[in-house]
Amino acid sequence: MAGATVPPSAWQSRRARDLLRILVVRRGRPVPRGELCELLWPDDDPSRTGHRLSVLLSIVRGVLDPDRVFASDHFLVTDAASVALDVTHLRVDVMEFLGAVTHGRRLLARGARAEARTILAAAVRDYRADVFSDEPYADWASALREQARAAALRMLADAPPVGGKRRRRRGLPAPPAGAGPVRRAGAPACRCAPW
Repeated sequence: MAGATVPPSAWQSRRARDLLRILVVRRGRPVPRGELCELLWPDDDPSRTGHRLSVLLSIVRGVLDPDRVFASDHFLVTDAASVALDVTHLRVDVMEFLGAVTHGRRLLARGARAEARTILAAAVRDYRADVFSDEPYADWASALREQARAAALRMLADAPPVGGKRRRRRGLPAPPAGAGPVRRAGAPACRCAPW
């Protein structure tokens, strides 16, 4: 909302929030409407869920554009067969994190260690929790969650050492014992904000 993170209190429906999350996982690729309905209402009659999906799309549009400044297809691109999130108009923290890790690793490969350290330290600082950590059993979330975890681990492994210490780097915490990536409690694991 005007460049701000969408707070949980803005959602009228948990399923509307889940719809946006599923679309985030797909990163702008169209998702068939039938698949969305199956993911959101797995036990319901498909003939009844099409209308529910339309209602959720309206809620998501209202959350992303509460003042209705933009055209209805600015954030959500829909047709009779599919729905897609227009990621060029949103800032999604997990996508920014993955981009920052990729950029930092490229800088390391080119030998720009100081710049890479700055980029990677900012990325690890922003990686507060697993993606959709409040949905640990949602199959639709697992691929992006695992990709972010793997990126965090690669980032920690590839970060240039400071002061000769390979295990602990300034600004880059050591991985938690028995866990995947760096985790910090209390912050949302995926935030969306309109540009």
